[in-house]
Amino acid sequence: MKNQNRRYERTLVSLFFLAWGFVFLDRLVISFLFPIIVPEMNLTNAQVGQIGFVTTAAFALSAVVFGGLSDKSGLRKRWLVPLVFATALFTALCAFTQTFTQLMILRALVGVCEGPILPIMMSMLAQVSSENKFGRNSGIVNGGVAIIGIFLGPMIVTQVAALTNWQMSFLLVSLPTFILAFALVKFTKEVQISSADQAQHEKMKAGGFVEALKYRNIVICCLIAIVNMAGYWTLLLFAPLYWVNVGNISVQNMGFMTSAMGLLGIVYAILVPKLSDNFGRKPITIIFYIFCILPPLAMYFFPGALPSFVIS
Repeated sequence: MKNQNRRYERTLVSLFFLAWGFVFLDRLVISFLFPIIVPEMNLTNAQVGQIGFVTTAAFALSAVVFGGLSDKSGLRKRWLVPLVFATALFTALCAFTQTFTQLMILRALVGVCEGPILPIMMSMLAQVSSENKFGRNSGIVNGGVAIIGIFLGPMIVTQVAALTNWQMSFLLVSLPTFILAFALVKFTKEVQISSADQAQHEKMKAGGFVEALKYRNIVICCLIAIVNMAGYWTLLLFAPLYWVNVGNISVQNMGFMTSAMGLLGIVYAILVPKLSDNFGRKPITIIFYIFCILPPLAMYFFPGALPSFVIS
């Protein structure tokens, strides 16, 4: 029985690694394609920002709403599979858009579908993870974003767009997500929360959030995370456009540069936590946030020049 449980744990980690990586690529693909889509659809920078805003806002709100509904129902798989399938569907439909409004609506729907996926995955993973292995397992699942979404994704998407068109890139990246939705149907089991766990969840929900906000570090870290993610998504949204339109590099080379960012992201994901273990959270956080300031400054002061590419 123990071997079966461990086998299922490994299966779930592997499936979630692939599913979360490709689902996140469905979200990122439009950033890599904007240098082609913008001139073809006559979009402005403001409209690009609006598409990024509605996608992220829908993602955040949906994570809270549907995550709560999943908790209330006590079910996980029955929520997860339709959300993954719908993500693939709306990503594929982006290939057929002809107007800004159509594209914005579909990207908002992608955000709605993707928002609850990781919380539901982590809830399922927590139920089957061996003792002291949940952190490792969740790290592996999140690694799918860096490896599939940010490292491999930009190269594949931009090369396909160069050889065919941007519509084909949307269709291509949606295909693995469709396949993984069916794999989740076949290889995952439904998880139901026990009455004791449900009671504990209700107790934590009632007072845990308010209690957490009484700690200054929690509030500060929440504010830091909000600002950090705002900067991260803004850079990820507009960097491909900057490199192509200002830096005058090809879309294919932009894909390789973005992939390099993803590769370094994998390194930093391992290096920074390790350094924080050795030297403390606060000093390492301060040092690396200073590093985060450098790319947008380099883009501003050295537009299209080598320093802006290297530092970014």
